[in-house]
Amino acid sequence: MTQFMVKDISRPVRTAREQTPGERLSGPIRVLYGTHTGNSKWLAEQTVEKLQSVGVQSTVLDMGSLNFDELPLTGVLLIIVSTDGDGEPPLMAEEFLEYLNRGQAPLLNQLRYSVLALGDTCYYRFCQAGKDFDTALEHLGAGRICQRVDCDVDFDDDFQRWIETVISVLVEDIQAKSVG
Repeated sequence: MTQFMVKDISRPVRTAREQTPGERLSGPIRVLYGTHTGNSKWLAEQTVEKLQSVGVQSTVLDMGSLNFDELPLTGVLLIIVSTDGDGEPPLMAEEFLEYLNRGQAPLLNQLRYSVLALGDTCYYRFCQAGKDFDTALEHLGAGRICQRVDCDVDFDDDFQRWIETVISVLVEDIQAKSVG
């Protein structure tokens, strides 16, 4: 079952400035994953394959290997992350989430992003890690490509809808940029 983000209005939100289509594709497209069981990694690899099949170049990287200094140079960030235990991100994703939340991360107005969150509706804090990444990036001024998608254990259909939406937006932006 897909659930879409409910905005957290308890903290002020800096939104990304309005931009014309294609303007935000000024840096690389990175697909980051945080996983415990391997599902997020597999979906990240599928994401890169699907993007490349339509001519959109991208790279996949686990969150534990991300160089934070490269984040302001990134144009698009696609995050695929599972939730562990009582709503925590996987170990490989903890440092990145802390970096985004500790007040030292730069504004990310140039960044467009989307989050695919994996979880299990049997747990109270369903997809909490994905929700936390989504909120952190929004507060840093990044602009969403599309709303976060929260996936239950049967994630195939939700993943397909998410990646089709992401590809549609990115291809439209690339076409607009090449015309402009």
